[in-house]
Amino acid sequence: PIGIMLTVIAWRAIPDDRAAGTHRRRIDFDYLGFALLIVGMGALQIVLDRGQEDDWFSSDLIVILTIMAVVCLAGFALWELRRADPIVDLALLKHRNFAVGNLLLFVLGFTLMGSTVLVPLFVQTLLGYTATDAGLVLSPGGFAIMLLMPITGALSNKIDGRVFIAIGLVAGALALFHMAGFDATTDYSTIVIVRIYQSVSLAF
Repeated sequence: PIGIMLTVIAWRAIPDDRAAGTHRRRIDFDYLGFALLIVGMGALQIVLDRGQEDDWFSSDLIVILTIMAVVCLAGFALWELRRADPIVDLALLKHRNFAVGNLLLFVLGFTLMGSTVLVPLFVQTLLGYTATDAGLVLSPGGFAIMLLMPITGALSNKIDGRVFIAIGLVAGALALFHMAGFDATTDYSTIVIVRIYQSVSLAF
């Protein structure tokens, strides 16, 4: 439903160049690159989701999908580097700032998304929380992000962005360090506070 709503909004909000009498150039869409990316990422997603359930490489399906993911994603990278009008311009990674920015976003996403998956599993499996309680553990962190993002957005015009990035990375690292001490005796409020603490890093 949300996707349909956003499609309708985009359809109404984005102007059609043809109405203004301008001619769009024909787009030479990179179908092969798109197909390699879809198949490679899809196979990788299934491997990561199902790997533990199927005992990783003892499963023929996981082995086949891993080979598909490696072949397709390697083929995608080689194809995109050779194409004049690639769907993903990998040559941009030659620029140091862009490459470092992507690396930092990968690390941030890896740690935040990884912990977002692991915390509910931890509290439900080891602490006996219900699915609702596990959701309530994560919710305050989401509210913290919503409250902080307008503030950091307003301050970003006045303060060097590198300061914000440094604060965010340090906050994330300290929160993960604190999470490393979680055990079966960790109480609800401690987990919630650390999750809020960790969410601050995303806002920055």
